[in-house]
Amino acid sequence: MKIILFITLLFSVSCAKISYVAEQGIGQLSLEWNGEDNEKVLMDPNVKEEHKEKIQKIEKYKDFFYKFYKKESTPIYGETTFLKQKAVSYLVIGSEKTNISPIMTSFPIAGSFPYLGFFKKKSAESYKKELEEKGLSTYMRPVLAYTTLNKLPFYDNIISSFFYYKEQQLAETIFHELIHTVFFVKDEVDFNESLADYFGRMTSYEYFNYTPEEKKKLKHRIESQTKLMQFVATMTSKLNSEYKRNKNISDIQAKEILDTFITSEFRVKAKELCDSLNLEKCWPLDHKWNNAKFAAFMTYSKEQSLLEKLHKKTNLPLKDFLFFLEKRYVEYEKSDADSFAQFLKTKENL
Repeated sequence: MKIILFITLLFSVSCAKISYVAEQGIGQLSLEWNGEDNEKVLMDPNVKEEHKEKIQKIEKYKDFFYKFYKKESTPIYGETTFLKQKAVSYLVIGSEKTNISPIMTSFPIAGSFPYLGFFKKKSAESYKKELEEKGLSTYMRPVLAYTTLNKLPFYDNIISSFFYYKEQQLAETIFHELIHTVFFVKDEVDFNESLADYFGRMTSYEYFNYTPEEKKKLKHRIESQTKLMQFVATMTSKLNSEYKRNKNISDIQAKEILDTFITSEFRVKAKELCDSLNLEKCWPLDHKWNNAKFAAFMTYSKEQSLLEKLHKKTNLPLKDFLFFLEKRYVEYEKSDADSFAQFLKTKENL
């Protein structure tokens, strides 16, 4: 997951945004200034061997990525920054209590975003409190990985928060972030995150070159997770329809609708679905859901099914599928379509 921070906007935004951008800019610069060349880190006897192994794996993932997609390599992940905290940043999303939709924040040049990311936990908590005082539903979570898209005068470093990922997760995360740096659609956070999630996962399968038996297990995992994501997406739409059906409701009434929906329908059906899929871990039951949490989920999964359907329809190898999307994006920029996602749906009859 994955937060895009910009430090070039300081003189073109409001006072509140100036403060935010300045703080995040300082945080980003700090990550760069405190980075050390990987070779030096790998030679340091004070660095844990398990961390050195993760750094070496990340370097291998990076090399594989650029060769696999035939992209020119960059100095990204050439240095490592050790944090004083577990998470590199904290993400905050707000939504109205009577409607599931993320509160958008716009920045000149950078575009609009359905969240704000903070390097300082206290700042994230302060912003979260500010949204709640405005009567909004909020969701905050720690972020272990993000990218600047390599648009800054620096290249992203490996950060110690990466080390909390297990091997499969780490590979998917690195491939996810690298995809952002080679293909990114302006003002379409939903699409970008869904695309990076999809390519991050699929690229990891290419990297590990799984056996037929392992692929069979992975196929079950993918199909199961897809069904769970579709379930949550369907439930989100249903809850939102319930809000809209009860026009002019108060926040208190909205909370009653949410609580009843979660207890009597969402959790019951989620358990039934997980049982039918023979899943030991049912992640929809592990979360505390509110409108902001549902909005966050939709931001990161909204276009997953579109990409899966399109990839299946084109029947292209993964590397060629990315090239296909790049060509379609060139066509989209010459069109009058409202979004790249909608352009693909119309162009490919999906």
